[in-house]
Amino acid sequence: MIRRGKYKYNYYVDYEPELFDLDADQEETTNLAGDAAHASTVKEYHGYLLKIFDPEKTDRAAKDDKNELVAQFSGPDAAFNTHTPGATPVPGQGHE
Repeated sequence: MIRRGKYKYNYYVDYEPELFDLDADQEETTNLAGDAAHASTVKEYHGYLLKIFDPEKTDRAAKDDKNELVAQFSGPDAAFNTHTPGATPVPGQGHE
């Protein structure tokens, strides 16, 4: 995600990017990335992103780490049944 000026650009590996005009659309309901009028902005913001990191390389490394961890548990079923919380519990509803 890159936020610069009035635009916010989200890039997802294997999915279409998103571009939002935060001045006109604070709720981020209208994706402008597919609009030809914003093609140069999408290209510009993607360039900003690539100056920071390589999203495909980072995505691959994260998936490789996940696969290695699952293998340490002897497969996905064992890994998913470790009873380790995958998210923070709702306040007042502790993890049992």
